[in-house]
Amino acid sequence: MKPDLGLFSGALDASWKRVVAFVWALVVIGSSVRVIVGAFKVKRAKSRGYANDLAEGSEELQDALVSLGLVGLASPIIATVLFVVGGSR
Repeated sequence: MKPDLGLFSGALDASWKRVVAFVWALVVIGSSVRVIVGAFKVKRAKSRGYANDLAEGSEELQDALVSLGLVGLASPIIATVLFVVGGSR
């Protein structure tokens, strides 16, 4: 079963799929940037010997890694939805 968006024009049908794919790409990039920033914060705190900053950076890095993992797990679901709705065009 596939939703029929023929009620709208074909351009709108293709546009929303591109918008969803673009937004998902931004989510993946944002999660990756959070991991990189968290890793740099931990590295900087270790090199300077700041215990409070190290604890805060480690927690931020852990949260970023969890979010990146969840995004990675959801990616096949998003891709499947876009593929099924997109059809064979």
